[in-house]
Amino acid sequence: MASFYDYTDHEMTTGRVISMSEFVDKVVLVVNVASHWGMTDANYTQLSQLWNEYNPRGLEILAFPCNQFSHQEPGNAKEILELAHTYDNADEKFIFFEKGDVNGSNENPIYTYLKASTDHKEIAWNFDTFLIDQQGNTISHRKGSKQVYDELKPQLEALLPEQLWN
Repeated sequence: MASFYDYTDHEMTTGRVISMSEFVDKVVLVVNVASHWGMTDANYTQLSQLWNEYNPRGLEILAFPCNQFSHQEPGNAKEILELAHTYDNADEKFIFFEKGDVNGSNENPIYTYLKASTDHKEIAWNFDTFLIDQQGNTISHRKGSKQVYDELKPQLEALLPEQLWN
């Protein structure tokens, strides 16, 4: 089986190809985001809070906009990033990739890998989150909820050292 670090995708605004290998030695949250879900506010707010607290210790958040769930991410790149900006400048903190599918015949290969690495056959809904450790191992998968911060904080504390990351 391939490694998380073997995959690439295109950054949303520039189209630059980003290799997941750029995140070696970092803890990564991979999240399928949506702008018009009932829990978008809670998720963006709490993910931004996690980024503020843990990015200096090595956390990166990779946002993958997806419109597969009741068409709740209908916008173009500009609209998606404008909304993310309203959540504590999440557009400047998270790395946003081009909009795509997380399930089905056209799903992003990164999601094919993540689901296989956790035995999850389908992404359930918006803001499903995969936690990847510093060696590229998938540690956990959680479904979108209103308790993002409380659910992920203990795992991030366990994975990230106390000292500032260099």
